[in-house]
Amino acid sequence: MKLELILTRYGKKIIEVCVTALAASGSDIQNQPNSFELFGFDVMFDQQLKCWLIEVNSSPSLTCDSPLDIRVKGGLIRDTIALVNPPTFDRKALEDVCKRRLTQRKTAWNASSIDVLEQDLSEIHVGQIPRKYGEMPGKVGNFQRIAPGSPSFDRLEVLLNLQTSQQSNKMNKRHR
Repeated sequence: MKLELILTRYGKKIIEVCVTALAASGSDIQNQPNSFELFGFDVMFDQQLKCWLIEVNSSPSLTCDSPLDIRVKGGLIRDTIALVNPPTFDRKALEDVCKRRLTQRKTAWNASSIDVLEQDLSEIHVGQIPRKYGEMPGKVGNFQRIAPGSPSFDRLEVLLNLQTSQQSNKMNKRHR
């Protein structure tokens, strides 16, 4: 069966399994606003087409040992770079700013550090403004946001909040 057909037909089941795993990890996955993390979810379908999570890799291999690897991982790498959208920068301006800052660190210097930082970043980034924290990327390729924001995640979140609420009520009743 072709990969696209499998994803079209069974993608919802895969997303449900991935969302459940993410929700189960809870706050174990720390938020780093200046970085990203790529997880590899290995899933398997049984004869009844039930989706099972085999493992989650926090550092999945991106080596391409087969034509399928090239097809899947090549697109993944392209889409990841497009999603991250690393800003272009002026290498010479970066070098000049680093040299100036090293020199100024050795001497007394009283300019506002925020103003200087903004000016330096503007020079280095050639006037481009990097995406702000929380702002959705312009290009997502074949990525699909599943948490938060997907129906699967929203359902699971309601369920988890309901369970937490019920557990709190039981604990309060016991301590009365």
